[in-house]
Parts: sequence; C-alpha cells; structure tokens
Amino acid sequence: MLKLKKKAEEFLEKYGMDAASVDLEKNCGIFMNEMEEGLKGGDSSLLMLPTYVGMDRELPRNEPVIAIDAGGTNFRVAVVHFDGNGKPVAEDLKVYPMPGSLGEISKGEFFDTMASYMEPVMHRSDKISFCFSYPVEILPDRDGRLVKFSKEIKAKDVEGELVGKNLFDALKKRGCPGGKNMIILNDTVATLLAGKAASPGRSFDSYIGFILGTGTNICYAEECRNIVKVPELRQKDGLMLINAESGGYAKAPRGKIDLEFDDTTVNPGSFVFEKTISGAYQGGLLLTAIPSLLIYTFMSKQVQESFRAGAIKG
Repeated sequence: MLKLKKKAEEFLEKYGMDAASVDLEKNCGIFMNEMEEGLKGGDSSLLMLPTYVGMDRELPRNEPVIAIDAGGTNFRVAVVHFDGNGKPVAEDLKVYPMPGSLGEISKGEFFDTMASYMEPVMHRSDKISFCFSYPVEILPDRDGRLVKFSKEIKAKDVEGELVGKNLFDALKKRGCPGGKNMIILNDTVATLLAGKAASPGRSFDSYIGFILGTGTNICYAEECRNIVKVPELRQKDGLMLINAESGGYAKAPRGKIDLEFDDTTVNPGSFVFEKTISGAYQGGLLLTAIPSLLIYTFMSKQVQESFRAGAIKG
C-alpha cells in the first residue's frame, strides 16, 4: 500500500497536481487581492457581485413563498414557510432536470421549461424566491442578468438576459397569475441566509456561505463602504452580501492534466478553479488523467519520453 501511495504521489508531482507543492499562505494572499480588486471593479477573476441583500430583517413566520432552485443538475420547486417556532416547512417539493443540462436548448425553451415546472404552484403565493446557481449581476430591483453559464449548461443565448423578466414572460404566456414579486439570489447567498435562519437568537461576528457540489462558490457579508465599484452603495452604512463567484478564480495552481481537461470543456478558460475541484468535472478530469497515468505506470522511462514526444502514436 505504501508503495502504491508513493507511486501516486510521484505521478501527481510529475504533472503538477500534488497538494504539497501549493503554498497555502501565498495563495490565500493572492485570493484576497483578487477579492479587493473585484470590489473596486479592477482587473480580477473574481466578479464580487453585490446582491442587494442584507441580513438585518426578522425571519417571517407562517408566510408561504414559492421557492425555486436552479442548480447544476436539478431544478427544484416547493412552497416553503417558517412555522411559529421558526422551523422551515417545505410542501409540494418536486425535482426536475435542470434545463440545458441534457443538451443544447434555446432561450425560449429554457424559460418555458422552468415556467412549466412552476405552473402547478403559482397560485400558492405572491412571493417567489429564485435561487439561481450561476453568475448573475443582481440589479437594485432584485432581478438578475446572467453573466455566463457554468457547470456545462448549454443554453448560450440566455447569457446577458434578465432571468426574472424572461421567466415572468414565460409564465404569462402560460396564463399564470401576474402581480408576483420575485427575488433572484445565488445558491451561496441562500446557503448563508439558511444558516442564519437556523440559528435564531444567536449572534456571530459574521457569516459565510460555501458551496462545494456540482460547482463551487463563496458568499460573505461585506461593508457597503468597501464596494467601491458601485458609488451609490459606497455611500451607505451597514452590510451587504457579496457573491464572490469563486468558481471563476483564475490564479489557483493548476497542473498539466487540469489544463488538458479544461480544453475539452464547453467553456475553456472560464471557471477554471471550479473545474479543478467540483463534482460536475471530476469524471472528465479523471478520464483525462487516465492515459497519462497508464503511461507513467506501465512504460519504461525511455518509452514514456518517446510517447510524450510523439514518436509513438497511441
């Protein structure tokens, strides 16, 4: 077992994939600098998106909300409320495939499919909370403009579109009642708020939302005065939740196999940190690693070098 472990460590080191070669303190400093530049609107791979959501509101009780969740694999719909004791109650929960996860679809198909999922519960509440797990520029009215899809979702003509407006248009075409209020938020934001809601009466210095599943991301509470790129926010007091979009972080160490795998994805060069650690990409990353692993394991050093130099065709 120790021999196999040593061989695996040697392979990872050879291809620049070993954890021991990563200077954690140095890389944390680089990440923090990217955060600061993103808040300034400078050159950064972290979008640092303001959410226009704070943490100072009381938890509403016995007030139903249509909750929808667009994830990397699944699209979930439920009607949720908090009971008199502050416990969440989910009703009519349904799980569907995420539009665009099974193949390329158009903008119309994307929003109509989501509307069809929501249609059965649209009479249950005038409030809709939409957890949209992709980079979205949130606007002051709480609608959001899609920046870019990640997690291999294939619906490219949706990028740059307003998520809430287009979804309301699709619901209207289906004859669903209007007059609804919708808030668009990221899954990391929803995770942070859920953690706060799960601890009523308790106070902490701050809160962090962290996602590591199909994709990865981080959300945290930032002083409004530090959000330099939005002048009207910089003048405000208090805290606002920031969606860092850390899956797009581009300065993490990557090995040769990470780079080879990135070239095979739908959006090479984008969301490169997410592609190194999150679930949607692990299968493809392993498949990319297997040929190199076989070469390293079973061939002599001389044959390995000849193969990599192209003298031997696989």
